[in-house]
Amino acid sequence: MVWWRTTIVSIASVVLALAITATVFSAAIAGLTAEESLRPFFTKILADAGESQADAAAKFDEFYFKEFSCGDVPGCIAKPPAEGWALVFMSKTGHDFFKTVPGQGIVAVLLAIVAILMAGETWSGRINSIGIPGIIAGVNMFLKFAAQGPLLKFAPTEAHAYLVPLLDDFFGTLMLWFGITLVVGMVLVVIGFIVRRHESQTLKTVPQESEP
Repeated sequence: MVWWRTTIVSIASVVLALAITATVFSAAIAGLTAEESLRPFFTKILADAGESQADAAAKFDEFYFKEFSCGDVPGCIAKPPAEGWALVFMSKTGHDFFKTVPGQGIVAVLLAIVAILMAGETWSGRINSIGIPGIIAGVNMFLKFAAQGPLLKFAPTEAHAYLVPLLDDFFGTLMLWFGITLVVGMVLVVIGFIVRRHESQTLKTVPQESEP
C-alpha cells in the first residue's frame, strides 16, 4: 500500500474510534443531564432533607437554569467558574452542549468511513479498518463493571438510593450502544477475514505475466 494511503487509513481509523466513543458518551451524558432525569433526583433529595416540594423545585430551577459567566461548556473548561465544572456539566448549559455533540460525532464517523473507503487499496483492508475501531470503541460497554462501584464509593451511603437509578440509566445507554458497536465491529472483522482469504485465492489464480 502506498504510504500516503496507509497514513490516511490509519488516521481515519483513529478518528473513527474516537468519534464513536465521543458520540455515545455525549448521548449518555445528555440523557443523564436532561431536566426530566435530574429534577426528580434533586427534588427527592431535598424533600427527604426536610424541604417543601415548592422550595425543592425552586432550588432545582436556580441550579439547573443558572447562567455562568464563562458562557458555554468549552468556555468554562478554558476558564473554570467559581462554582466548578461539575455544576456546569450538570446544568442546562451542559445538557445543551452534550446534546449537540452526537450530531457532530456522526458526521465525523461518516467522514472517517468515507476516507477509509477511498484510501484503502483492498476491500478486506477497508472492512477491517472500519471494524477494528468499532471493536475498540465497543469495549467501553464493560465500563459499568469497572466504574460504577468506585463512583458510588465517593458518595455517602445514604445517597446510593438516589444515585443508583441515575447511574443505571447512564451506563445502560453506554452498554446498549457500545454493545451494538462491538457486535458490528466483530462482524465486520469476520467479513474482512473472509474477503481477505478470497482475495488471496484470487491472486493465486491470476496468471503472472512472463517477462520478455
